[in-house]
Amino acid sequence: MQRQSFKKIFADMDFPSREVWRKTVAQLWRVAKYHEERCAAIALAGEKRAVAFQSPPEIPLYEEIIVTGGWWDYV
Repeated sequence: MQRQSFKKIFADMDFPSREVWRKTVAQLWRVAKYHEERCAAIALAGEKRAVAFQSPPEIPLYEEIIVTGGWWDYV
């Protein structure tokens, strides 16, 4: 259910650059107040349209998500 919802939500989003995508993911993760918002940040981090951005320079972003996420299902 979440995947379908996120797919609809992300459909109209535009990521013209790695920096825009990274900032969006990081901001969503950092300001999340609910578990589902963090799940959305993870889904956005793995968004297919951002595959070109998912590379070794993003390891610190993924590390932040893993280290600061306390729930087993985040990682």
